[in-house]
Amino acid sequence: MKVVIIFLTLASTFAISGCASPPRYHVQFDSQPQVAKLICNGNDYGFMPVDLYYEVDARKVETINIGDCSANWGSGASAKYNNLLDIKKFPSGIKITANRPQDIPGYKEDAQFAADALLLKAQLLLPGMMMQQQQMQQQQMYEQQMYEQQMQQRTQQQQMQQQQMQRNEDLLRQAEQDMLQQRTKRMLRDHGY
Repeated sequence: MKVVIIFLTLASTFAISGCASPPRYHVQFDSQPQVAKLICNGNDYGFMPVDLYYEVDARKVETINIGDCSANWGSGASAKYNNLLDIKKFPSGIKITANRPQDIPGYKEDAQFAADALLLKAQLLLPGMMMQQQQMQQQQMYEQQMYEQQMQQRTQQQQMQQQQMQRNEDLLRQAEQDMLQQRTKRMLRDHGY
């Protein structure tokens, strides 16, 4: 009995303390034009938009320091993000966007790169979307065929039931006629005819 109690105590302690993951705060970094690279504290996180998660409980703090983060475009232009975020206003997460400085040459090239990258992304996603659409159409066709088969089976069952009812009615009519004929014959025999 003591072993079970100790085991249950240890198991509940582990479940309460060991399994709980720390609260995380979601920050989505974006840029205008899109597809700038996100660099935070010297780490390259790739082309934006990028989602990062910070281990902080938004219910207990008012601000979060995201560190030294910047959007970096291919032309060499860059823009820094404000490193302090007021998470009291956005307790579930926030999206922050860095706008490319207009006074640095190369805006047209950066905008064209963003448009090309988004087009390429759409082209890469398109076959998957088309395949998904084909699968949905195939599923709909299959469901339609199954429905039609079920309706045919119901119609056949109804026809069989109607035929059986007709046979039963015919048999009943025949039995009534036979009984009537037998009664008539008996009456005629009983009366000497």
